[in-house]
Amino acid sequence: WAVLEPDAVSWGTASFTWVGGALALGLVLYGSRSVPAQELALIAALAALASASRVLFASIPNFKPVTFVVLVSGVGLGPGPGFMIGATTALLSNFFFGQGPWTPWQMLGWGLVGVVGGLLGRRGRIPRRWTLIVVGVVLAVAFDWLVSIWMFLSFSAHTWEALLALYAQGLAFDAVHAVATALFCGLFGVQAATIIARYRRRTQVTLTDAVPWALDARGGDES
Repeated sequence: WAVLEPDAVSWGTASFTWVGGALALGLVLYGSRSVPAQELALIAALAALASASRVLFASIPNFKPVTFVVLVSGVGLGPGPGFMIGATTALLSNFFFGQGPWTPWQMLGWGLVGVVGGLLGRRGRIPRRWTLIVVGVVLAVAFDWLVSIWMFLSFSAHTWEALLALYAQGLAFDAVHAVATALFCGLFGVQAATIIARYRRRTQVTLTDAVPWALDARGGDES
């Protein structure tokens, strides 16, 4: 409807609906499987860490380690937990920075960062340092550009010129975010992903069927 009749639709409302639907789909897909308590505890702890890191660096505009934390969390835990950590971080930290129509976009953006991290670390693989740096820089810029779309749809003319002008105005902030992510990935990326993956392995519990015994537990054969 918005594409066929642009003037008849509130693009801000429509985009909010689309993003909300994408978030709901991600939550349903993650919640459709049985999630152990150990994994939920890891998700909560890492989301709290990412939120605290965002608040800690609040005085430096866009110099935040959040994208780094979500990325390495996805590498260590997988796409599903990575998505949940990213989405939860945006929602939780915005209780400090302020909730608004941008919150679902941030939840989706950081959730997708966690998914990419999970795909990067599939089968227990820990990416090399330079791989994390390059991917982190790309994801930092992609996150900023994704979140900027809500401003474009809600407050500006819906033209390519307006979109390019909006991105051009934010290049300095995008560069700061990219530099921060590259710095944290370069200094701590491999070690952080390794620690998270190792901790997950140590907290995993595998249930198996009981082994049949020829003798009962009392030491005698009562057959």
